[in-house]
Amino acid sequence: MIKKHHYSKNKYCKCGKLISDCATRCKSCSHKKPRDEIINKKLLNQLYWDKKYPLKTIGKILNLNSTTVFYWMKKLGIPRRKGNQMQKGLFGELSQAWKSGRLNKNGYIIVYRPNHPFASKSGYILEHRLVIEKHIKRYLTKKEIIHHINGIRTDNRIKNLVITNKNKHEKHTLIKIFQERIKYLELKIWKANN
Repeated sequence: MIKKHHYSKNKYCKCGKLISDCATRCKSCSHKKPRDEIINKKLLNQLYWDKKYPLKTIGKILNLNSTTVFYWMKKLGIPRRKGNQMQKGLFGELSQAWKSGRLNKNGYIIVYRPNHPFASKSGYILEHRLVIEKHIKRYLTKKEIIHHINGIRTDNRIKNLVITNKNKHEKHTLIKIFQERIKYLELKIWKANN
């Protein structure tokens, strides 16, 4: 049985089934809901003027691109904000530059977690630290370093990560450098003999 509190009134498809507010198609017959039911002046005014969301964020909310949102705002007669009316400093998912919260910094993956105690000022933390913390069920100290066993900084599987300290980490890194140098020299000698 369909729970009616998830749906608003008079959102019925031609087949007689209810269509949710956020859906663009009927689940049973795939009939497309008219655009004017998806986008309405009240909703756009609320998102654009009351919440001061940028067009890109409104597009993400409505499952549209920002150009389509701009087209509908123009069609419905919603005025654009002036420079002094724009909201500055949107962070996280509300930001126009939001890229799913995962970035690559110096070869490491950083994740947006603003509430983490060791997050940077911008709210990011190294993903491999989060993976280990989740596994050991406690926060890491600042002295604890995570070593990637295979040397691939983006490989954050738990079996590839080891907790270590600064001295041991340097030892792991030096051993890896020496092993690679030995392989290189052995290859050079083998080529010279053949």
